[in-house]
Amino acid sequence: MIKILIYIIFLSFNLHAIGFDGLNIPSNSMDMSLSGSGIASQYFETTNPSSNIEEFSKIGFSANKWIIDIKGNSFYYINNGYKLTYSNFKIDGIELRNNSPSDSPLDFIESNLLSIGLSKGYSFSKKIKFGVGIKYHYNQLFIDKSSALTFDLGMQNQLMNNFQIGILIKNLGLNNIDIPTTYGVGSSYYLKNTKTEFLADYIYSTHYSSGVNLGLIQSIKIVTLNIGYSKFSNLRTTLSSGFKINLNKKYNLLYSLLSIQNSNFGLAHYFGFEISL
Repeated sequence: MIKILIYIIFLSFNLHAIGFDGLNIPSNSMDMSLSGSGIASQYFETTNPSSNIEEFSKIGFSANKWIIDIKGNSFYYINNGYKLTYSNFKIDGIELRNNSPSDSPLDFIESNLLSIGLSKGYSFSKKIKFGVGIKYHYNQLFIDKSSALTFDLGMQNQLMNNFQIGILIKNLGLNNIDIPTTYGVGSSYYLKNTKTEFLADYIYSTHYSSGVNLGLIQSIKIVTLNIGYSKFSNLRTTLSSGFKINLNKKYNLLYSLLSIQNSNFGLAHYFGFEISL
């Protein structure tokens, strides 16, 4: 009986191929630079579909290098409250071996995870926003293929001029496939004079227990600086940062990096480009 030996360690610090655990990997530069925080963010689009409310249309691209040799790319398009997303992560060189010890593998295979999503944000009033999203995920490892459909639900409520709270249910699956569904609540405090936003989230995952995400967004003229911190139970701690540069009124350049603490996995790097339409 052939066994597939895969040594890839994700945020959960469990052993898996990319699989549907890859849904925990940040899909764009902004998300990674904040270590996944931003459920209640007031001025930036995040993983919460209720944050899609945007007066202007824009399109974004990202080339992503995750830990180990996991690479991918992503795309998003936002227009009139709708957000279309695409992401793909891939790893090559997975060793295929049998039960008999040998110096050389039988072959090398690859693993892929592809996700396509559509979400819509709605404003019920000046203070309350709601969003819903649907995603299709396709996972492939050698000859093993699987797919899943998931839903995202989010809400944001501005309690004061500078304080907002948010709720998010992410990757809610309706089939028998084991999906890492995440439930979260968050808060955002914005200082208008310094253009500083503080983010704090509490999250619970059906796979990995509970954790906290913290983020800081600082706008300085044409540059937006991000800092993120995440601690998920006793499984992993991450530190991240990134920036967004407004090259002009139409073009933005983004970059982010993330480090998993107390590990030898190296840094994750995302490069992004954004165009206002």
